[in-house]
Amino acid sequence: REQQVGSPAELSMATTLFSNANAAVRRRFLEEFPFVEDIIMSEDQEWSRRVLLAGHALRYEPRAAVRHSHPYTVRSAFRRFFDSGVSSERAYMAGGRPAGSVLRRRAMEYARGELRWLWRSGNRRWIPYAAVYEGAKFIGLQLGARHQRLPLGLKRRMSALPSYWT
Repeated sequence: REQQVGSPAELSMATTLFSNANAAVRRRFLEEFPFVEDIIMSEDQEWSRRVLLAGHALRYEPRAAVRHSHPYTVRSAFRRFFDSGVSSERAYMAGGRPAGSVLRRRAMEYARGELRWLWRSGNRRWIPYAAVYEGAKFIGLQLGARHQRLPLGLKRRMSALPSYWT
């Protein structure tokens, strides 16, 4: 699947989704569009935003999948998604209000899919935990996206990277 955008209004989580955990990028693109170092996280998403706005395309190749995971607890998931919310304005939420609609729709699709999988796979006992876990991620993301309204000390406590807030 190839993604290309013509304007900032077309930016969303769906269009900027790019992970440098498993990516192949031509050297000239990395030289022309270096990763920024002043963002708390999601530098790959911010990178994809700039590349797309410059008129280039991103291609997702599902056959090139890798296993990549993190053993997040509810608390660490909250913190990771708080940081993701902080960086969202420079990445997948740069498209404004339409990008928020895409994010909400994708989040609901993901949650329904996760619940279906837990139910069908016989892991129903994990549904309450999954609800708490996904709720923590959602709240962290929402707070991070509104971090400008929060006091510095609270940001440090909610972030997975408190040193960023110095």
